[in-house]
Amino acid sequence: LHQKIEMSLPFYRQEKEWLNYGLKVPRRTLANWFITSTEKWLTPIWQRLKEHLLREKLLHADETHYRVLSSDKQKTYYWLFRTIEQAHHPIILFQHDLTRSSSVPQTFLEGFKGFLHCDAYSAYGTLANVTLVNCWAHLRRKFIEAKGINGKPTKADQGVTFCDDLFRIEREIQKLSPEKKYQLRNEKSKPILDRFWQWSSSFHVLSGSKLGKAVGYALNNRISLMNFLQDGRCAISNNLAERSIRPTTIGRKSWNFSVSTRGATANGIVYSLVETVKANGIDPTKYFEFLFEHLPNLDNLSDSVALESYLPWSNQV
Repeated sequence: LHQKIEMSLPFYRQEKEWLNYGLKVPRRTLANWFITSTEKWLTPIWQRLKEHLLREKLLHADETHYRVLSSDKQKTYYWLFRTIEQAHHPIILFQHDLTRSSSVPQTFLEGFKGFLHCDAYSAYGTLANVTLVNCWAHLRRKFIEAKGINGKPTKADQGVTFCDDLFRIEREIQKLSPEKKYQLRNEKSKPILDRFWQWSSSFHVLSGSKLGKAVGYALNNRISLMNFLQDGRCAISNNLAERSIRPTTIGRKSWNFSVSTRGATANGIVYSLVETVKANGIDPTKYFEFLFEHLPNLDNLSDSVALESYLPWSNQV
């Protein structure tokens, strides 16, 4: 588990390393151990963490592509759903799915009510009882892409400046309470936003140009880009989710694909536990040793009360 997920070491390389220790274990056996142990012992913990996640009032989401050889789809996906950075008990969950359709967040987030930080991907717009908080970092990157190369000030530079002014305020209020953040955002950020919307509607630009795409992105998502003003706990960007999903992209570069959907699903479960326990200040390898030593002694792995003692923030752990 440690070598595959934390070290991004594919099983064929683990097989070679284990042979150096005098352990001749075929990669197929390693894969079977990984999948079986994850399905039997770790999935119940993942399910319990998901129950806790859905009780939160603010979440982040993102998704990235993957490949499964046994699937007839050219691309499959890892979806990330996590708590905000200030959460009392950080939870970071990955789910592998064959599709990038709206059915995935609809199913995963069933019962969740609150703010969801995400990009402007249309799948998130189908969620009921959810207030979308779109990402100003995404918009800023679009303005940067639209900047000219001759060094002369352009409309795109003005767009970047508006974004930078908002992020500067966020750095200034970073350590303040949510209540104070809410107050200062409405005092300082709201006037900048008002000027930005007035500016972005004041000129015509080709819709197919890079600047046109940046301005169009802003105007089409105006409400969700403003929603961070509603709650001081909201973030102005979805960078936290983008950083959190990065381990799967590193793993993807190392082993390229999974042979089966069972393997890809198991990867997501283990990624979830590794990143969650790290966020809670626990060593993942020691945590897995603890789980595999104690969980087989439980009579009922569907007993949610009993499983509470094995979550990363429990006193027992």
